[in-house]
Amino acid sequence: MIRRRDLSTIRIIFYDFDGVFTDNHVLVDSNGIEHVRCSRLDGFGISRLRSMGVLQLIVSTEINPVVSRRAEKLLLPVHQSVEDKAEVVAKVCAEHGILLEHAAFVGNDINDIDAMKAVGIAFAVADAFPQSSSMPISSLFAWGDTVPSVRYAT
Repeated sequence: MIRRRDLSTIRIIFYDFDGVFTDNHVLVDSNGIEHVRCSRLDGFGISRLRSMGVLQLIVSTEINPVVSRRAEKLLLPVHQSVEDKAEVVAKVCAEHGILLEHAAFVGNDINDIDAMKAVGIAFAVADAFPQSSSMPISSLFAWGDTVPSVRYAT
């Protein structure tokens, strides 16, 4: 179980996008344009963390305009087309003078595991891919609670 004092050391949070900010589904229209479902609750949580001085950014494997637009709306920097998320996490922490032990990663899939292992605290959303759910499953809204859907992961 993660204690509040553990969370108080976090200076930066990295988020995967698909499955963390979305409900892990995608709709593709007849023009091939992707649409995803996000929760407006994410904005509230992110704003609160921002007001506490916690840096936050999205790290995504693919390049997708949906990710760009949502990151823009949430005022979050975004790194896309990332092959090695752990490498980006280490680089960004170094650029900001933040120790990896003071970083958190919120993920849901196999390609998040190395980044989740690299940071001080890792969160896997409630419906994370089984191999990544060995990480602490939690919500940034409630200490140690699981959430029924990734829509409310942040």
